[in-house]
Amino acid sequence: MRKRFLSLTIAPVLCTAMLTLNLSAPILGAGAVSGESSHTQEEIVYDGQNTGVLHTNIKLPASSEYGLNVIDVIEFDLSDRNLTVEAINSGTYLNSQKTVTSAVGDFNDAHDGKTVLAATNGDLWMTAVHSNSAVNTGGTFAVPRGMLIIDGEIWSTPQIGNENLEATNDEKGSTTPPKYAFGMTADYQPIVGIPNASIVIRNTSQNKTVTADGLNRLPADNSLIVYNYRVANSRALADACEVEIELDSDVFRHGATLSGTVKAVYPSGQGGTAEISRNRIVLTARGTRLSTINSFRVGDQISIDCSITSTSNQELWQNCVQAVGGHMPILINGAVSTQFTGTGRWPYTLIGYTNEGTVMMTTVDGRQSSYSVGIQERHLADFCRELGYNSVFWFDGGGSTTLVTVEDDGEYVVRNSPSDGSPRAVINSIAVCWNDTPRGAQGALDYIIEPVSFNPLSMDFPQAMAAAFNTPNAASASFQEGNVLRLTSVTNTNDAYISFDFSTAEKKVNTSEYKYIVLRLRTPETVRSGVFQMFLCAGGITAPNPSYTKNFQMTRDGEYHTYILDLTNQSGWSGNLNSIRLDFFDGNSNAGDYVEISQFGFAKTAAEAEMLKASYESGNTHQWDEGIVTTEPGYGKEGVKTYTCTHCGATKTEAVPALPGLLGDVNGDGMINGVDSGLLLQYLAEWEVEIDQTAADVNGDGMINGIDSGLLLQYLAEWFEEFPAA
Repeated sequence: MRKRFLSLTIAPVLCTAMLTLNLSAPILGAGAVSGESSHTQEEIVYDGQNTGVLHTNIKLPASSEYGLNVIDVIEFDLSDRNLTVEAINSGTYLNSQKTVTSAVGDFNDAHDGKTVLAATNGDLWMTAVHSNSAVNTGGTFAVPRGMLIIDGEIWSTPQIGNENLEATNDEKGSTTPPKYAFGMTADYQPIVGIPNASIVIRNTSQNKTVTADGLNRLPADNSLIVYNYRVANSRALADACEVEIELDSDVFRHGATLSGTVKAVYPSGQGGTAEISRNRIVLTARGTRLSTINSFRVGDQISIDCSITSTSNQELWQNCVQAVGGHMPILINGAVSTQFTGTGRWPYTLIGYTNEGTVMMTTVDGRQSSYSVGIQERHLADFCRELGYNSVFWFDGGGSTTLVTVEDDGEYVVRNSPSDGSPRAVINSIAVCWNDTPRGAQGALDYIIEPVSFNPLSMDFPQAMAAAFNTPNAASASFQEGNVLRLTSVTNTNDAYISFDFSTAEKKVNTSEYKYIVLRLRTPETVRSGVFQMFLCAGGITAPNPSYTKNFQMTRDGEYHTYILDLTNQSGWSGNLNSIRLDFFDGNSNAGDYVEISQFGFAKTAAEAEMLKASYESGNTHQWDEGIVTTEPGYGKEGVKTYTCTHCGATKTEAVPALPGLLGDVNGDGMINGVDSGLLLQYLAEWEVEIDQTAADVNGDGMINGIDSGLLLQYLAEWFEEFPAA
């Protein structure tokens, strides 16, 4: 339960304030954290104005589950028309670096009528691990790791896999996980997701079309990168081919088409020579991507189309005007999105939103043994749930973690204790700003999915289950008519998967007891792979591991088949189930290949698994008992009958028809009037009259007496519209 705190000083005026209170607005205030020793809140006041932005400070003692920690939370509601979220770059160029305080001061100077109320550090940046002499010239090219959008302009797209080719750590040669970002749409809706941009380059003079790998990224091998004036130069190695193009506009945003002419071409061997300026961009290609542009010639006519893409909520991202990327997701729609297992303690900067759509920016101090040690990665999900997050991800942390707020006099104060001893210079920040001129109304928040609790022992897949499926790779989950889950490969790939999270299930699946998985699915005969692989994460196994997998062969004929997976001798299958990664095509798949799952459950024994299979094949997810009436029907009021599944304990209800007639219609003529009142009085006086005794017991206490007569008279006098028994 989330605790709310009101200052005692407002109590005398509370009743007056209620007259103007927006009762539909969410109540702000970060939730209580287990074991906290202090929880204080204050509203940020600027220039004598209450801003509606709440700052919460939470202190945890060393004895708490999370250890000795100091936490600061900024929460605000974007339905307030004076508030906006602003992405702030730390200078002229994408790779500029300043402290958060310095960057917000520059922002205020450049934006008349806007004032930053609170801000944190934003994204990580590329370090010497990735940006070294094997990749680029000029030392470390500190571009952001994730997406950056400012005022609708795309400053950079997320890190690409080829930037790992020359990494000096264990990322070398690996793929790049999807980069999450926090954004605000033009309708002031907060959003967390995985945005990217498609940049399609058409050389109309040569009838040639190529797609860039990124905007303002590292000039990595085997890549085609576009650079504009948001960086000073490409820093490309000599082996690159570079093309200068003069455009009518060099601002990349969703839906933009940029047109221009090739002004210079520098073949491989002259890379790093091209110059960038306003309205003059550079295409840089290396390795296997040289052929995409090495045929371009001076005078060629060029057209460039730019569009924002995303694996979810794409329309919202295409309407996004501010966005800052970061690290890994923690919760998405209330479900655990990354199974952190680390025990190291770090300072963190987190951002996301609650079920109600309010935005929370959080810092956790760390690396200070007598003040705040940081939170272990493995506890992040529980910690974020306690604060009240629905969806949240991790910005840069460590020594970058910084929170500043404005004072009433306009000066800025660093609210947290940076682990370096003083605030670090960072590449970008994110801020909540006060707008002197109120802006437009906020759009609907109907895309926010509240956490779903489901019975895991036997289930089908309604839309409400969406929150349980996360961390997709080249895959999507959709929910079809009849509560069927469709898993689709979205690209040609050899690694399509999605995680099925059991953390919000209403019951724990104790895998030491439940030794069988039963599922019913179908897949077309046209799919390339017929092997379904599950990565099983139970007990102490919290992340997918090739040592703990179960494979089975699907029948590819477009018809439903039911499969029983025997896990009695499965390695690692013990303790409570955490998640299952569904690699629904173990092998190559084409874009559009899919599997549809109609039912999924667990059984303790082989006999129970066969019973569950028979139930699924007869079209029943559950095995319902005969049911009992849990609410008796009344006159004009339906009752309720409740059925319980004998396998998993799930329940369903159905209506019991209301009793015929009207409560109070003592003579049964279909009307309630003085005739009924008189007849009831005669009955109570022991006259020999016939009445409907059930209809006469208007208070439902099982007796007919003067109380019922009095209530009937009050009803006729219109004291109330419904009898107590109704």
